[in-house]
Amino acid sequence: MRLQDVAAALGTSLPSLTKRFKKTTGFTPIQYVTRLRMEKAKTLLLETGLTVDQISECCGYQNGFYLSRVFIRHFGIPPAQFRSRHNI
Repeated sequence: MRLQDVAAALGTSLPSLTKRFKKTTGFTPIQYVTRLRMEKAKTLLLETGLTVDQISECCGYQNGFYLSRVFIRHFGIPPAQFRSRHNI
């Protein structure tokens, strides 16, 4: 579902929804979803043996390359390096 569809279902405009969402959560809807996806990716990296491509599918990204780019932007290191640093 697109954000525009959510706004329409709530009877509001997209800018109004975004403003209220940010006021309530401190994040835009896109930032919030990205944070949730990154936390899920981090959990899957630490708790499973799934590949980055498989994890990208679980987190709603088109491929592992794009997930890696977002992951690096969010955490500062690539997913594989994050996994190797945190494996016990």
